[in-house]
Amino acid sequence: MMKLQTIETHIVKTPPPGFGGRYFIFVVLQTTCGIRGYGEIYAASFAPETASTMAADVFGRYLDGQNPFEIERFWRRAHGSGFSHRPDPSMQGVVSGLEMAC
Repeated sequence: MMKLQTIETHIVKTPPPGFGGRYFIFVVLQTTCGIRGYGEIYAASFAPETASTMAADVFGRYLDGQNPFEIERFWRRAHGSGFSHRPDPSMQGVVSGLEMAC
């Protein structure tokens, strides 16, 4: 059975004047079968290194070793880890990028 195995983040800084944003954060997930998925994390409120750390943390807690097709399960676990099941804007940007990559 295919399972998620690794995460990579790539921070791409845009040249001045920074049209479209100062930087883009791309995430790459790889499965045990060698298949790669790509996504983009939106986290304009944080430094790109912070968003990269957040993505690695969320991957480690909720996706590492999991089936990449169980998107709804991932979403429920990630948002259900808090007390209210309310989508936090910072968590939502990370979850969106990881979901794209799955």
